[in-house]
Amino acid sequence: MKNFILVSSFILLLGGCNRTNTPVTAEVKEEKIIEDENEHLIQTEEPELWISVRLNEVENLYPEKFIPEVSKELRDKPQDKFLLEKRALLRVAAKDYRGALLDFTNLAEISSKNFDVRIGHCYENLGEYEKAIEHYKKGKSGNSMARIKEKQGKISEAINIYTEVINEYFSENPAFYEQPTLQKAFKGRGLLKIKIGKKNEGCLDLSKASEYIPDIDLDIDQELFDHMKKYCQ
Repeated sequence: MKNFILVSSFILLLGGCNRTNTPVTAEVKEEKIIEDENEHLIQTEEPELWISVRLNEVENLYPEKFIPEVSKELRDKPQDKFLLEKRALLRVAAKDYRGALLDFTNLAEISSKNFDVRIGHCYENLGEYEKAIEHYKKGKSGNSMARIKEKQGKISEAINIYTEVINEYFSENPAFYEQPTLQKAFKGRGLLKIKIGKKNEGCLDLSKASEYIPDIDLDIDQELFDHMKKYCQ
C-alpha cells in the first residue's frame, strides 16, 4: 500500500500522459499545469520514474516489441512529441541509449520542456562523461554530476558537488518533490566520506539521508539501510 501511495503521488505531481485516445479531461489539464510548475520533478534523476509514468508494464518489460510500432506511427507524424518521447523511453528501457539520445535531442528542438537530464543520462550510459556533465549542469542535476565525478575517481569534486546540492535544497521542511534529491545527496556524500576514511561524518550523512523519502517507493533504497548496518553500527 505504501508503494502504491507514493507511486500515485509522483504520477499526480508529474502529470498524467494521455496514453489512450480518450478525450483530454479537466483533470488531465490540471495535472499538466502541475507538471509545468514543478520543473524539479520534470528533471527527476530516476529513469525508472520516467518510464513508469509514461509506459505501461508490458511496454516496460518488452520495449523491443513496441519500438517498431511507434516508429511506424512516427513516419506519418514525425513531429509528434508524445510519440517521440514514448519511443525515447522505450529505447531507454531497451538500453538503446544511442537511439534514445537521438529522440531526446529531437524533442529538445521542438518542445518547450527541458530534456537535458535525459540527454545527460544517455551520454553517461554511452561512457561520454564530459558531454553528460554538460547536460546535467544545464538540467541542474547536481547528484548526477557528482556520480560521474565519482566514476572518474574525482572524489573531492564529487563531495563538493553533493554539498552544493545539500546547501541548495536543505531546509526545515523540504517540499515533497525535493526530498529524493536531498536523500541522494546525503547518501552519496556519506558513502564517499566513509570511502576516504571519514566514517563518523559519513555515518551522520547516511543517517540524515534516511530521514528523506526516496524516489518511487519506500523500499527502493534498502541499500541505504544495508550501508548503515555495515558501516555505522
